[in-house]
Amino acid sequence: MVYSHHFGYHLDSTKGKLMTRLIKVRAYNIKDKVMTYDRPMTWTVASLNQISNTWIVMQFTGLHDKHGNEIYEGDIIQCEKTYWVVKWDYAEFAAERNDCELLAPVMWNETEVIGNICEHGHLLEST
Repeated sequence: MVYSHHFGYHLDSTKGKLMTRLIKVRAYNIKDKVMTYDRPMTWTVASLNQISNTWIVMQFTGLHDKHGNEIYEGDIIQCEKTYWVVKWDYAEFAAERNDCELLAPVMWNETEVIGNICEHGHLLEST
């Protein structure tokens, strides 16, 4: 399997055909401490370990906050004066705090992206 910056490939088991779907990501360069949204990236499953030593790749959730900003995995969002971290939780994106509380899905459009865990992790120290 080969994955790229905007497309993920998977095998449709019902028809035996290679299917594509849009997967939008951003990546944080650990060494340079820079977030990039438009850097072309292509990797194979075998090379993910090498990428994970240099980049933290975060997937777009397909959701937007109350201002229309895209919400990505790893974002810190605020809802009702509480900070939440957006994470992949089994088969869906979820927002959690203190490793246990999940934000109800109906509240996503009431949130505001205030940062991300790579560049603004200090915001979580006060929660």
